[in-house]
Amino acid sequence: MRDDAIASPIVQPQRSDLFTRFISDLLRRLRHRRDMKILSEMPDYLLDDIGLSRSDLPAPDRVGETLR
Repeated sequence: MRDDAIASPIVQPQRSDLFTRFISDLLRRLRHRRDMKILSEMPDYLLDDIGLSRSDLPAPDRVGETLR
């Protein structure tokens, strides 16, 4: 039997699921805040072009909150 025929798994340290979910949630919230800021700075005619109105955007004090 050849040595290269035996597959040896590469062991990599795994991050905890809790840490991964925390970072994923943090990044999602940061992207959402950034996107809402960009949309809120757009003029009404551009919002209309993408099918949104100013009332579709969350209030400035609620930008950090997301719908689940």
